[in-house]
Parts: sequence; C-alpha cells; structure tokens
Amino acid sequence: MAGSALVLTEEACNRIPELLGKADIRVTLERPVNEFTMLKCRRGWSVVWLGLSRPAHWEGDPVRGDKTVVAALTLFWRVHTLLGDRRLKQDVLETLRPHAWLVPE
Repeated sequence: MAGSALVLTEEACNRIPELLGKADIRVTLERPVNEFTMLKCRRGWSVVWLGLSRPAHWEGDPVRGDKTVVAALTLFWRVHTLLGDRRLKQDVLETLRPHAWLVPE
C-alpha cells in the first residue's frame, strides 16, 4: 500500500480535482466509506478510487496534524479494464506526487 499512498496537505487535497483535471482525469466526490472520503477518478473506461483519511493519532501533532493520507485503489474484478485502471492509477499518483508532503529532516 505504501507505493499507492501519499501524504498531502489540506491545500493540496483541495486542489486534487484541478491537478488531475490538467491530466484529463475527471474527479467526482463519492459517498464516504467509514472514515474515508472517496473520490472517483475516471478517464475513458478506466476508474480509480482515492480514499482520503486523516489518521486519528495525527490529531494534535504539530507536524502532521493538518495532513491527509491519500490512497489510490483499483478493483480487481474489473478484469476487462484492469490494464487501463493500473495505468490510470500510475498517472494519478505521478500527477499528485510532486504535491506530496515530505517528512522534514
């Protein structure tokens, strides 16, 4: 999962539709799943879901308190679009990676 997840600031999370829109990826807000806010990313027939969550143990942390974990998810039963879904997942992560928060050293 580590290769499919990024940590973004609140500002970067608010810009996800704009950032992915520049790469011709449509983003729509879906209903939440437990504590995850879900975004559906679509290009053609390919679909990737982004699950956004703010870990409870980060609350009150001066460094990570305003950060959100964004995980890219694909559905393996969509066999007919699996290769396209994987490519879209890579494109989503590559587009968002420059905006990811890095742990200060």
